[in-house]
Amino acid sequence: MSWSRRLRNLFRSEDLSRDIDREMAFHLSEKADELESQGMSRAEAEQEARKRFGHRGTMRESTRDADVLGWLESLGADVRYALRALRANPSFTAVAILSLGLGIGANTAIFSLINAVILRSLPVDRPQELVRVESSGGNAYFTNPIWEALRDTPEMGSYFG
Repeated sequence: MSWSRRLRNLFRSEDLSRDIDREMAFHLSEKADELESQGMSRAEAEQEARKRFGHRGTMRESTRDADVLGWLESLGADVRYALRALRANPSFTAVAILSLGLGIGANTAIFSLINAVILRSLPVDRPQELVRVESSGGNAYFTNPIWEALRDTPEMGSYFG
């Protein structure tokens, strides 16, 4: 079923309910006629058709949900209920809005910090050519003369060229 038809069904609730009831009655009648042609009496056929069809209320609701944007209708009802509840408790509303504001502000500040420190690339021309130099001897500090000597050794020259 198309979205436009489902949206239209959302606004013609009574007509849709009548159409669903008429369709269900038709299917029950067809099944009862089929069972009657197999040798059952009309009363037994109608009873068996209702039994095989299932609970009408459940079927009506599931068919209605398929024919209407049910989640949109439910969302509208939930939003209206939430607004009524917030209007009834202004102190709770103030605390909720304050909590949301603080939470959003804290998340924004943390993301800005992480973005500046970790996510943005380094301000160098070719960041893909950066290397990390570590000492295995325990001396973690490299003075400039030590660094230049390390850089100028032939086996390391290919790394720092």
